[in-house]
Amino acid sequence: MSELELVQRGTYRLDSRVNDLYSYYQMTQNDQVERRLRMLTIVSVIALPLGLIAGLLGMNVGGLPGTDAPWAFAIVMVLMVLMALAELLYFKRRGWFR
Repeated sequence: MSELELVQRGTYRLDSRVNDLYSYYQMTQNDQVERRLRMLTIVSVIALPLGLIAGLLGMNVGGLPGTDAPWAFAIVMVLMVLMALAELLYFKRRGWFR
């Protein structure tokens, strides 16, 4: 009877260890998914406003501000780069890049 109890205790310990390893595996998988989603969020937040500005200024309609100014394109490009850098700096300070 004692050998049977020893075997049963051993199987319980093995079962507990397997469950712990599986939980650790799930935790690491969730961490990887969370990192990927964080990077996707950062890329989306930076790209979407820049795409909106480029789309609005790329329309062939009259009356857009700055179409007659020779430096308008350069000013818009500088503003877009500054906006992207400000967003990157914001995310860096918030600790989104680990």
